[in-house]
Amino acid sequence: MSVQTTGGITYFTCTTTLPACEWIEIGPVTRSGFNLTLTMYQKQGEFCALCFDCPYHTDTNTAVLGSLPPGTYQLIIYMSDPLFDWDPFPLPHLIMWFEVPASADQTVTATRTPAGLRLNVAGVTGASYIVESSSTLTNWTGIHTNTGAPFHLDVEQLGLAEHQFYRVRVLSDGISAPAPAPPP
Repeated sequence: MSVQTTGGITYFTCTTTLPACEWIEIGPVTRSGFNLTLTMYQKQGEFCALCFDCPYHTDTNTAVLGSLPPGTYQLIIYMSDPLFDWDPFPLPHLIMWFEVPASADQTVTATRTPAGLRLNVAGVTGASYIVESSSTLTNWTGIHTNTGAPFHLDVEQLGLAEHQFYRVRVLSDGISAPAPAPPP
């Protein structure tokens, strides 16, 4: 498990090795000042309650913690286990302390190309990004989605409005590993 800040956005990343019939989902992140909380859910396929001979796989899940001001933060991670998710068993938890450094890094930078513009996007593997475009700064249209970063996007400037603006949003959904199909 790690926390990193890239391009002004802070991410939590967890790599796990589990039987093929299990996977991890990360719930929404809540923040109160310098304290953040998230829950990791261990999920299991319907037909594999007592699996003994499953092959193993490794998944990397990423959760966006946000664009956090510099400082020291506490991340409380609750780990939900399907076998012990009822009272009187409290959810086990882990506390991670991390530092968000002061930085001038940007999520997106642009450079001119002969055909238009190249957008360079900083980020991390496993997070989903959408590049949006607007000529008014009020109405935005998605022009490209990407899972994982860094990446670049070449945008042709032919036929576009005189002033064109671009932004990149980190999508908060779709960043956990998808549920695998149950074994045959």
